[in-house]
Amino acid sequence: MNSFVFQLYRIVVPKPLRKKILLSGLKKKIPAYYDSLPSSEKDNEVQEVLRFINHIGVRIFPYAFTDQYRLNAIEVFDDTVCGLRYVLLDGKKLYFKRRWSADRIRRSFLELTLEQDSQSPHRYLSAEFSRLSLFPLSTVFFNIVFYCFIYVFSISLIFFSLSLSLSLF
Repeated sequence: MNSFVFQLYRIVVPKPLRKKILLSGLKKKIPAYYDSLPSSEKDNEVQEVLRFINHIGVRIFPYAFTDQYRLNAIEVFDDTVCGLRYVLLDGKKLYFKRRWSADRIRRSFLELTLEQDSQSPHRYLSAEFSRLSLFPLSTVFFNIVFYCFIYVFSISLIFFSLSLSLSLF
């Protein structure tokens, strides 16, 4: 019965309205949960996020740095040669799928840039660990894999020739 009501809810209530209902519920439930915890378990980052949720609402990145990014500031270009849409990132073209609309490209690109902001907790690179520091590691890894392949290949050749010579006798 519960799944029937859920399916009916999904059919009757449009997705944008369902999203608003979910976010308003989370805006109440998240602070209520942390209010039930002792204050010693709330560090500075948790308190910062709770202030953000109380003032602005629930977002994927509940931090003040997200205010500097605007969806309408992202310009989507069409590449007529290959028939793809792209966005410029550091002067280079970042291409997206053919079937994606300009609005979807803007939203995806906004999420990518938010995720890689220097203040984001989801940032993969830092000043100490950059793209350039990955190059020597990848070269070493390639060399190890290459020499392991050569070693295994030469061992298999030795065994093949040994078995061939034994079969001749």
